[in-house]
Amino acid sequence: MEIGKIKQTNRSSAGTDEGKDSFCIIRMPDNERICFRRDGIRAGSELLSRFSDCDGCYVAFDVAPNLQGKTKLRAVNVCCLEEADPETLALGLSQEVLSRASVRELLQERCPMAILGNDPQAYFPLMKKAPIREAFAEKARSGKFGSNLSAAIAYYLRKWGKRAVWSPQNWSLIDWKRESPAEMRKMCIQAAKIGVNITPMLTEYPYLWREDKDFLKSLSLNAVQTFLLSMKDHLSSEDFKTLYFNLKDKWLRMVLCGIAPLSCILEVPEAIHDLQDNRILALVREIQWERTDEAYIAENGPFLSLAQSRPDKGIHRTIASAAMEAWIMEDSPWWPFFSREVQNMVLQKYRESGLISGTNSAIRPELERFLAQYYPGDKRKTFSFQQKEAIQAVNGVTLLFAVPGSGKTTVIVARAGYMVHGLHILPEKHLIMTFGKSAAKEMEDRYKAIFREDGDAIPNFRTIHSFC
Repeated sequence: MEIGKIKQTNRSSAGTDEGKDSFCIIRMPDNERICFRRDGIRAGSELLSRFSDCDGCYVAFDVAPNLQGKTKLRAVNVCCLEEADPETLALGLSQEVLSRASVRELLQERCPMAILGNDPQAYFPLMKKAPIREAFAEKARSGKFGSNLSAAIAYYLRKWGKRAVWSPQNWSLIDWKRESPAEMRKMCIQAAKIGVNITPMLTEYPYLWREDKDFLKSLSLNAVQTFLLSMKDHLSSEDFKTLYFNLKDKWLRMVLCGIAPLSCILEVPEAIHDLQDNRILALVREIQWERTDEAYIAENGPFLSLAQSRPDKGIHRTIASAAMEAWIMEDSPWWPFFSREVQNMVLQKYRESGLISGTNSAIRPELERFLAQYYPGDKRKTFSFQQKEAIQAVNGVTLLFAVPGSGKTTVIVARAGYMVHGLHILPEKHLIMTFGKSAAKEMEDRYKAIFREDGDAIPNFRTIHSFC
């Protein structure tokens, strides 16, 4: 079998073969002209129309004696070089022809399998070229490379070192199910040593690092770091545990914790010590303090406790500031998750801001006894710390700011009852005024419902106009 290039010839005088065909084939590499009779080769077939206007097309062909015309040889069984059977072409071309650089370059571009065969080592140095990659993938899928392709890749990477030609997309060309995990790990280790990105392999075949706890230790820090960063959006809890306990390097653990969801970190409490301070502060600022549902607090409360176990005082101050901005007090379900130090910082900031006084910073025992008697069970739990402070603030002038629906009426009624039954101030000494008749009537009815034993001896509930 031969290879050559179709060339349009100048029309000569009538009666010559070249003039009738007006095309010939220039055989490589000696540039000998071969007669190409289009009208005599499978006339009327697809082949005839294919070469009807193909000046410069590379073809494979057989030669036969030309009994007519001036040329000694004529081309038969002509086909495009890209469509030629690689094995037939490789067997048909002589070694002398294959040794020519121009022929090898042409075959690498148009029919690479004809020159590279079934040896994967021959493909590796040329993997930058798309036809080579396509041929490699076809050979790999068909299994013609045999077993332990990963061993061949490892050998190539070890032999060529920094000069090895290998890109991340090349990993996807191979059916790795044919290869043993042990050989694949050796190949990955060798690739990582020379700077080849092995993240696609580790992502596609996680059993390489899940089933061998020492595998990641054999890779370079840069290779493992690149792999960890690629898992940011799909890191599961089980994979986090596996990676955390297999990685012994402090820096790599910090990288892992930096990309892990909070839910993963909470399952490994010691991981909190590998979180960078800025990540902890960011997580604290993301907490929605206004949410008091049990599920949300159960998810984020333990994180607060773990974060405060670190010695960094900046974290404590950030938590205390966030708690103060959200008006978190002792009655809040968040409060038990604060350390004693953070609780004291919060109360101190409240005192400095004038939100609480030094004398009213604690709830008096007599108020607790009063609430236990007249507001038993869940009713007692409805009073917040601020409400309890308002109820027990009976000395001097007290100004209470509260938004609608926050329990102002409840506090006023409880405060009146506490002063009568807790502090034994006579009911007639009380004057409770409001603007509307309905509000005054509601407060009076509530007082009578709670303190039934008082009968008619109750505080005076009036409107401003009726009092005047």
